[in-house]
Order: sequence, then structure tokens, then C-alpha cells
Amino acid sequence: MLVLLVGIPYYLHARHFESTDDAFIEARVIPVSSRVGGFVTRVHVDDNMHVAAGALLVELDSRDFDARLA
Repeated sequence: MLVLLVGIPYYLHARHFESTDDAFIEARVIPVSSRVGGFVTRVHVDDNMHVAAGALLVELDSRDFDARLA
């Protein structure tokens, strides 16, 4: 009887949650590289956000480019 009193609530709770000691995350890692180097002034995306091809991801500080141009 005690097994049922403890076991049923535990089962009802545990069926909604998973637990493991050897978990790993499967993910696709896509490297992003720039054509030029510089300091980032603004990031336009968040983690796990879907972006379209060609979308602006970050803005770079233009002071270094302006100095080279001058």
C-alpha cells in the first residue's frame, strides 16, 4: 500500500521530466566569419534566432575604416 501511495504521485510527476547523468546536446554549429575585422558595436540577433540569408547580423565600428580611408 505504501508503494502505491508513494509510487503513483512519483510516476505522475516523473513522466513529464527527464533526468540523466550523461546528457549531451546535439546541435548544428555554423561558423560565421566576416570579410573584414573590427569591433562590434551592435548585435541584431539573439541566441537560437532564425535569420534569412543576407540579413544584417552585427554592425562594426566604422572609425578604423574611416581612418584608413583618410
